[in-house]
Amino acid sequence: MTGGPDGLTNPPTEERNRQTATIDQLPTLEILDLINAEDVKVPLAVGKVLPQLAQAVDLVVATLEAGHRLHYFGAGTSGRLAVLDAAELRPTFGIDSDCVVAHLAGGMDALTNPSEAAEDDEAAGAATASTTVHQGDVAVGLSASGTT
Repeated sequence: MTGGPDGLTNPPTEERNRQTATIDQLPTLEILDLINAEDVKVPLAVGKVLPQLAQAVDLVVATLEAGHRLHYFGAGTSGRLAVLDAAELRPTFGIDSDCVVAHLAGGMDALTNPSEAAEDDEAAGAATASTTVHQGDVAVGLSASGTT
């Protein structure tokens, strides 16, 4: 695997999970048990950062109430989840459609077609941010590895 512009050659999201190393050799029920056991770790991890999440949510709410926008920036799966969240915020919380914008590396075509080259294009991301994010807006970068 080649590194991105930051020199990261082995991001944690690309490492092999030792707990699931033999997943392809297991019966279906054991595969599902293994996936479920890994999924249980998610709410525990989220629970550890609830105070920080509350601060972020409060900032976004204040931003939207002031008439500004929330921008999500992401690549790959993180970017796709940003698009889904932006879409769900509207009907779930009654937010106007122009208040939440998801920017996916590679554009909306990358929802269904991987765009690996676009994921490491810092210049394209910076250009998008500089032309769409305005004073008072909030920009949120989504990164599974935490290093993007």
